[in-house]
Amino acid sequence: MIAGERETVYVPAGQVLNVVATAPGVCTVTSLDPGTSVPNGTPVAVSATTSFGPFQTLKVYLVAVTTGPVVWSLGTVAVVPPHRSSTLNATVGTLPAGALTGARLVILISTNATPGTQTTRTAAEMIADHGAIPGDVWLVKICNTGAGTLTLGAGAGVTITGTATVAQNTYREFKVTVDSAAGMTFLNVGGGTYSA
Repeated sequence: MIAGERETVYVPAGQVLNVVATAPGVCTVTSLDPGTSVPNGTPVAVSATTSFGPFQTLKVYLVAVTTGPVVWSLGTVAVVPPHRSSTLNATVGTLPAGALTGARLVILISTNATPGTQTTRTAAEMIADHGAIPGDVWLVKICNTGAGTLTLGAGAGVTITGTATVAQNTYREFKVTVDSAAGMTFLNVGGGTYSA
């Protein structure tokens, strides 16, 4: 690329754009966000859904600041399985990694007699667990077979909207939305009777 030249790259949702400038300050990566200077030989990942929802394409501009070679490539798409389930026998505490993430439908079955408040991991941790980006959405179904009531507590960066308690032999469904790189919302969208 020569100074002032602009190249347009279309990045599908779920991918990242890796840009390597082979000389300092050669290239600036821009989208709807302010430009990011690319240091010598350093890959820069640009979120494929910056200010966009899932399944959309982001138009990214590479702008040459000075004349020099610029190489870019698309990263791989993170494949999220359709569903997964796990069983948890725990009292009050923080839910383990993967308990609420890792599929489009995540089912968590609590079997402890006194589950109490089960707190989510932080939003940033769960986003990393899931390989998620802002705009991603999935469903979480929490089933409780224990004698006591389970309450879903919010970790840092997590907002829980609606009923967060799950009585014995019932379930609650939550729509999980990634709001930002460090924020997510669990919205209660339903519940009912559950039997193993």
